[in-house]
Amino acid sequence: MPLKIQLKPKERVIINGAVIEGHADNRTEIVVMNNASVMRQKHILQETEANTPCKRVYFALQMLYIDEDERDKYKPSFDKFFKDLEDTFSLPTLKTSLGLIKEAADKGKYYEALKVCRDLIKVEAELLKIANPLSDE
Repeated sequence: MPLKIQLKPKERVIINGAVIEGHADNRTEIVVMNNASVMRQKHILQETEANTPCKRVYFALQMLYIDEDERDKYKPSFDKFFKDLEDTFSLPTLKTSLGLIKEAADKGKYYEALKVCRDLIKVEAELLKIANPLSDE
């Protein structure tokens, strides 16, 4: 089944590692006719933004997902960051989420793992707010 993607002006998307930018003045529609690794700009994390444990796991997963040719390069990073996170989290709900991420990644279902990891990043942000209540001032 084709995947139809509507891009806002100048919005970017990565498809199988290629960065594609929408038209500068109006919306662009792309139709992907076969299986492809697709990430919209709003879900792409730059390496410099991977500054928390969950974001480091997300970045490694993202690279495993979008750069098929370099998976051997990013797999050790994912394994290390995942282990660090697994050793840190003790709440059963977070452990369950980590299990879902690991299971999906082990099966090569990186997009599924990324979705769960995005939710973990939100939880992590809330936990960091609690740990540093004065950081917003």
